[in-house]
Amino acid sequence: MRMLFLILVLCGMSLSSELAEIVSQRLDKPLRFSYDLEIYWDVREVTTRSSGDVILDQPRRSFRFSGNDTEWVSDGITVWQYSAGTDQVVIQDYLDFDPTLHPSTMLRRFTSYDFEKVRDSAGTSVYQWQAPPDTLVEYQQIDVYADISARRLDTIRLVDRDNNISTYRITSFKEKTDLSEDLFEFTPPRGAHVIDNR
Repeated sequence: MRMLFLILVLCGMSLSSELAEIVSQRLDKPLRFSYDLEIYWDVREVTTRSSGDVILDQPRRSFRFSGNDTEWVSDGITVWQYSAGTDQVVIQDYLDFDPTLHPSTMLRRFTSYDFEKVRDSAGTSVYQWQAPPDTLVEYQQIDVYADISARRLDTIRLVDRDNNISTYRITSFKEKTDLSEDLFEFTPPRGAHVIDNR
């Protein structure tokens, strides 16, 4: 879920007007980005680190994202979910895929967040959303760091209701006009357990 939230912020959240302009331009274009993720787990007082890649081709409803040991791939017809930890692949028809998990649906889900610019420093603007007191929501606070002049999002920091802090650092971001179709194909690894729900 945390990785999917990153996609939301990069592609379509309703932020302040400056930031909204940057992200809204990416909503209907193919894009590819990589990120580093650091999560501070408050109860255990432990920090974990990982990285991942996301490729979206909105016009074709195709997507591919990977992070930790999980990979999701769709060509717009079929959806594959692979977990390296369990060496399992789940295959389903795109039409049977939970629409709340599709990137475009999730993008629109967060349009109600009302971000406010809280500061500028060294060319970076910081935008913040905070949950109203005493509300049960997934995140208490979300900070987005953006270089407005370069039209780039750099860091996204999420504080959840359990005080765990997830910090995404965007390491590369490219808008692509032509993504090859083989990026959205998936062949199960040899020996993987396949559950075909088509």
